[in-house]
Amino acid sequence: MAALGYHPTVVVGDGAEGLAEHAPFDAIIATCAVPVVPLGVDRADHPRRGGPH
Repeated sequence: MAALGYHPTVVVGDGAEGLAEHAPFDAIIATCAVPVVPLGVDRADHPRRGGPH
């Protein structure tokens, strides 16, 4: 992936509080199923402005 210019950060755990120490993000990919999106995951200050939606 690095050869293609991608340098992802992989986090395993409960993302209910977001991951402020790595914000802002270009994108967030959640690979789980939940009945509702926890409030911390979609915080407006975490995704990078203009990033993919």
